[in-house]
Amino acid sequence: MPVERIRLDRLTKLYNGHAAVADFSLSVNAGEFCVILGPSGSGKSTLINMIAGFTAPTSGEIYVDGQPTSGLPPHQRDLGMMFQGYALFPHLSVYENVAFPLRARGVADRELRPRVEQSLAMVELNGLEYRLPAELSGGQQQRTALARALVFGPRLLLMDEPLGALDRRLRERMQVEIRAIQRKLAITVLYITHDQQEAMTLADLLVVMNRGNAVQVGPPLQVYHRPRTQFVCEFLGDSNLISATVERVGLGGISCRIPSGDHITVATAESCEPGQDVIIAMRPEQLRFGSTAGSEANRLVGRIDNVVDWGAMRRYSIAIPNGERALMLFESGGRQSPARCAGDEAVVVFGAEDAMIVAP
Repeated sequence: MPVERIRLDRLTKLYNGHAAVADFSLSVNAGEFCVILGPSGSGKSTLINMIAGFTAPTSGEIYVDGQPTSGLPPHQRDLGMMFQGYALFPHLSVYENVAFPLRARGVADRELRPRVEQSLAMVELNGLEYRLPAELSGGQQQRTALARALVFGPRLLLMDEPLGALDRRLRERMQVEIRAIQRKLAITVLYITHDQQEAMTLADLLVVMNRGNAVQVGPPLQVYHRPRTQFVCEFLGDSNLISATVERVGLGGISCRIPSGDHITVATAESCEPGQDVIIAMRPEQLRFGSTAGSEANRLVGRIDNVVDWGAMRRYSIAIPNGERALMLFESGGRQSPARCAGDEAVVVFGAEDAMIVAP
């Protein structure tokens, strides 16, 4: 049975009456990698600073292993913290940077050395113990900060956009390394990011945050394929959004009329009534080219107005008559793909299960 490691109970932080974090609740089990994803200004860093003890909440409580942390200073919370800027001491060697949390806890030298060496080996920094941070690459500085955050065996590791300063290739490699270390140690992680790809790569549990609120929480693929709101659709990946009006609700699905006059059938929705205005969402990779004679539940006829070729993938923009915006359609690229060009007429097909109704 899963063991709860951290629980946030209606956590709120107000600044001059404005809620940076509002009534935020979350439960994360021991050993889970939880990623909190949201745009700049959504309250992510405020949230993690409250958990770390750097900022006091206005209301609500933080429980770690079932115990409230209110009033505890950061050094008594037994939490590891890794910042975007690494926050390494520039005058201390790699060894002394990693040893610092142990020295601050009064660990004896005879015990300190093997623990520091083990932590450095875990992040593959053997042989760099006596270098200063200025003598390290960005990736090596990042590893040093990770080793320092883990060396004392924290119950929970907090990571506030730790890869933001790295280039794309190094960032992707470090994502894999961090995930491998987390699995090896079975440590619980709360990871803050605004990067969608990073969130999908790392998360066991994904929290989409906006304007201080947890908009949707769940396994990353579930959140991606079944977003509940327009914000989640647009922020997490690409999405086609079409305004529609519900015409019929029945066992065969929900029939909706869109501005072009066409009809789209949606398999399910939480609650809909005839005459209700709704938003229909479809992921671009769920659409495909077809013909008017096919058996798919939905067909829309439009015209290709733009093609972007990424090599392994092509993105088509397809204008629908009287549509609010062009549809995006992703298709595998390569020599075997049929050539379609801007200006060509196109039939877009998709099943009822590929479309969903989301909240504004």
